[in-house]
Amino acid sequence: MSENNIALAKEMGEKNQVSFQAIAQNCLEIGQLDLGEFDHVFMMGPLYHLPDEKDRETAVHLALKKLKPGGIFTHPFYWTLPLLYMASKTEQAT
Repeated sequence: MSENNIALAKEMGEKNQVSFQAIAQNCLEIGQLDLGEFDHVFMMGPLYHLPDEKDRETAVHLALKKLKPGGIFTHPFYWTLPLLYMASKTEQAT
């Protein structure tokens, strides 16, 4: 999400009395942020904007590290299923 998307979402949240945390950050740098863990991680865009397969693997790996056990990982689905499978194998090995 862009800064403008986040501002709009916060405005809509306030109107509807819904609070949430949203951050615009390069998905490859999210490991540098001390965010803790989350019940739900949304990855809305990076997988089809990153041309390098290694970068896509890194993005998924970093997002999964921010997820609480039993949490939900949401992303647009199409050609990313094999990538998630590879990332899950990497998670199990570490």
